[in-house]
Amino acid sequence: MHTDRGRLKGARGLTHYPLTVLSLGAAISMGLAQSGSAASSSAMTYSRERVSLAKPATGPYLALAQKLSGEIASHIGHSLSLSLGVVINSTQEVGPDILAYANPEDKTGGSAGAATQCVVHVNPLLYNSKIVTDTNATLAHEVFHCFEAMDYPTVSAFDSAPDWLIEGAAEWVGATLEPAPDNYWYPYLSMIKTPLFSRKYDAIGFYAHMSDSGEDTWHLLDPMLKAGSSAAAYNVAADKTVRLTWASSLARQPSFGAGWDTTGPGIIGRRYHPAITLLRTGTVVKGTVAPYTNMLVPFNPSADVVTVTTSTPYSRMHEAGGSTVDDLTGTHQYCVNECTQCPDMKAMPRLAPGATWLAVTGDSGGASYTVTGGPPTCGACLVGNWIVTNLTFDASVIIYSGGAGTTVDIATDGTAVSDFTPGDALVAANGSTVKFSGTETDHYSFPPDTKQLSGSFSATTIIAGETITYGGAPPVAVKPGSTTGSYQCVGSGLTLSFPAGGNVLVYKMIPAAPTAPATKP
Repeated sequence: MHTDRGRLKGARGLTHYPLTVLSLGAAISMGLAQSGSAASSSAMTYSRERVSLAKPATGPYLALAQKLSGEIASHIGHSLSLSLGVVINSTQEVGPDILAYANPEDKTGGSAGAATQCVVHVNPLLYNSKIVTDTNATLAHEVFHCFEAMDYPTVSAFDSAPDWLIEGAAEWVGATLEPAPDNYWYPYLSMIKTPLFSRKYDAIGFYAHMSDSGEDTWHLLDPMLKAGSSAAAYNVAADKTVRLTWASSLARQPSFGAGWDTTGPGIIGRRYHPAITLLRTGTVVKGTVAPYTNMLVPFNPSADVVTVTTSTPYSRMHEAGGSTVDDLTGTHQYCVNECTQCPDMKAMPRLAPGATWLAVTGDSGGASYTVTGGPPTCGACLVGNWIVTNLTFDASVIIYSGGAGTTVDIATDGTAVSDFTPGDALVAANGSTVKFSGTETDHYSFPPDTKQLSGSFSATTIIAGETITYGGAPPVAVKPGSTTGSYQCVGSGLTLSFPAGGNVLVYKMIPAAPTAPATKP
């Protein structure tokens, strides 16, 4: 005999969370609040000590099924065209944890043709519970399977339809008509990386999110079922608001504003708990979001500048100051600290210190994101802690080269501290040497347009603590002064060039400290 979707559809199995042993009587007392899960059945052991009651009459169950059929019809916009029947099973059928199941059939009693009749089978597990919410929600779930069968050309096509459509929609319908805590919400709320198309009953949350987003979910059910594929059904279901707020709704932060919480029939007090990353200068948080999944990336910025990049318009960020930014496609920079020190940082939007949430919906094509903590951008690439790889001293007649290890630290206010002591000596082609030693402090006047990667700047000595030694001669103090230099940024490197006492000094430098390792939630 044909049974509903491989003998499993319609099952409202008892939860496999979070207890390890649960008697059947206790499980039933929890009702549909404990219906189903994605966990392995080996995680739960059941005791079968409850005494079975006498088989009840069919009439009241049939009347209830017909009443629920009428309620569904009033919401979905059409009546059930199949003949509806109810069978009360004397023994537990299909599975030990199945409350009831629906069995649509074609006119021959098989599955090759279009459905013409649908019989809901009620198991002892349900009628022994005597809990009204169990009975009403379960029968609503099963009767809706009969409505679903109408949308498929054959019963076998209905049987092979994806569970997220068939079971997820039926679970939402049952919970909507008979609200009661439903633990199918548990995996939806806590396992946000599970693709929608891999879900079963726990897809209830997606249908609830459709309603939260302002969609008429009832009238979208038939078009979704008739769409022909999971991807096509998703495109029917998900408008721009659904896609934009799907990930953010899973944060369950109602104080953040619209789209930052999910609600729905039978929802439980559960949410995803990602770790909050302290975003220092050099910290990089990046990752990918698989299609039809979601990602929440909370971080606390301590760096002066935060750069956020995503590949999708279905991304949003809620910052600690209370505002939400939608559509972070591309690269966006935010100032966190020291935001008045230069025009470039003044022009940036602010990001308040504290917990900031980035939400990214994978949608149909997947997505990527990167969040980086960076230094101030004043002076463009001039600002930073640098280490010299080569220092060229053009003394007109002789050109010296070397100086690797010299450090140059350029602050956002233009203060530049050069420490020549750790640098190597400079050597000419004829073997003669020059050694710079000591520390010199200068003030650099940054160019007006800090975004340019090359240009000129002025340097004025504040503290002249530098000496220069030619070969074995005594060291000579370098006199303070002012000069105009030029800079060029290439990749992550910086070249400084400026005259010094009729000579020319050229610094080729790289960042002194390596970038902190990336983290991925």
